[in-house]
Amino acid sequence: MDKDVNNVSSLLSKISNDISVYLNGKLVEQGFSGIGSSHGFILYRLAQNGRMTMGEIARCIHKDKSTTTFLIKKLEKEGYIQRQRSENDSRITFIFLTEKGEAYTDATEAISHSLIDTCYTGFSDAEKQTLFSLLRRVEKNFAG
Repeated sequence: MDKDVNNVSSLLSKISNDISVYLNGKLVEQGFSGIGSSHGFILYRLAQNGRMTMGEIARCIHKDKSTTTFLIKKLEKEGYIQRQRSENDSRITFIFLTEKGEAYTDATEAISHSLIDTCYTGFSDAEKQTLFSLLRRVEKNFAG
């Protein structure tokens, strides 16, 4: 067996880092900076759902409420999101995208397509499917 096969964690870590560098570089080119991938995932979820509570966001991003609050405060400070109290229950606060947040999610959609094209350069359709299937199996191994 090739000894490099045992370096899968290093390879996955490097690929993850390369993807982060690629995405952040493209976002800076589009005029978006100052937020990280965890922030981007929140914005993506808000774009999908329209509005969400803090608890809903925490569950979606698999973070505790204090971490989620910290991330949300940064997004609010940077103008990507706004908060609004529920008209029916003042204990509930909804979080939703601003125009800047919507522009960010639009930009990330185009950047994501570019990222996928870059990742799969030189791969046949069968190789793409095989790679995806194998990575999904690795993910399931950690899910239990």
